[in-house]
Amino acid sequence: MQPSIKESLKSGGEPESQLNLLLDYFRDNPGLMLSVSYLMLTLCGIFYSVTFYNEFGISVLKFADVADLMVVGISEPAALVMFSGGLVVAWAFDLVLIYCYPIRQKWLKAPHSLKRSIILFFNYVPKSRQGLLLGFVVMFMVYAHLFVSLYAQWRSGDIKASKDDYVNVKAEQISASDKLKLLGSTTNYLFVFDVAANQSLIIPVEAVTVILPAPPVPEIKASLEKQTSDTAEK
Repeated sequence: MQPSIKESLKSGGEPESQLNLLLDYFRDNPGLMLSVSYLMLTLCGIFYSVTFYNEFGISVLKFADVADLMVVGISEPAALVMFSGGLVVAWAFDLVLIYCYPIRQKWLKAPHSLKRSIILFFNYVPKSRQGLLLGFVVMFMVYAHLFVSLYAQWRSGDIKASKDDYVNVKAEQISASDKLKLLGSTTNYLFVFDVAANQSLIIPVEAVTVILPAPPVPEIKASLEKQTSDTAEK
């Protein structure tokens, strides 16, 4: 078992990075590292997908099967960003613990006072490995919640407000609309947002006959034509 921060300071030296100890353990057990990394990446993907589709009133887990959940972390770029950011947060949390431990040890010996209580509160360091692990998990969950909530809100707002990236979807028993935005899909369902009607549509994949990029709106089309004309004149 790897030493905790408390054990690493018995000799009076600097505390050893718990994240480095964990990486050393994974280096000796690459199979476990891959399994844990894949699990965390998948959870990030599920967390983001649920939050994003909720912005459009879609409970995506009801329409996803096991195959969709297995690849959601790899297929969703936001999950990769969130997972990478989580590693940075864990590294920063580890540095904070190393910095706070000697301060806490110093003030533990000081007489009881309000200042001492405040310093000990803001320089708290878990005493056990289980406490450290729980701290890492809590920090990652707080980070993930903030990232996912803010990014999902921004992404959904951008999709609704954007004047391009429309698609034409031809499907059985689906009325045509030239104001559809493609949100995503699972193995069995296609998710689109009808901007004109301000509602989401869930279309069975087998009912879809064709998906085509919609022509640009007049303002964008005119801008593209002007840019093409200016380039030709040069």
